[in-house]
Amino acid sequence: MCQGGMRVFEPLLLSLRAQLLLPTDRAAAWRTFSQALALAEERRAGLQQVDIALELARAWRSAGTPGEAVPLPTAVLATLQRAAPTPFVTRLRQLVEGS
Repeated sequence: MCQGGMRVFEPLLLSLRAQLLLPTDRAAAWRTFSQALALAEERRAGLQQVDIALELARAWRSAGTPGEAVPLPTAVLATLQRAAPTPFVTRLRQLVEGS
């Protein structure tokens, strides 16, 4: 699954790993989500960043932290602010902002 020597699905696989870690090791799950986001940002994979951010927001809410903002990197938050207000982006913004 390499494209031009790059493992294109690695950020998404890290996100999946984080989701699997969540029930047993929240700290490791949050670190893994952060790694996934950083890798997607490094590779300039905007859609993967948004997808990972959505999974992180869902996990953050299910972990019992409603009302708190989801800890996302500044680059992801900036991408969300620039994005067109589609239903998907609007829902993601709501999840991230704790609405």
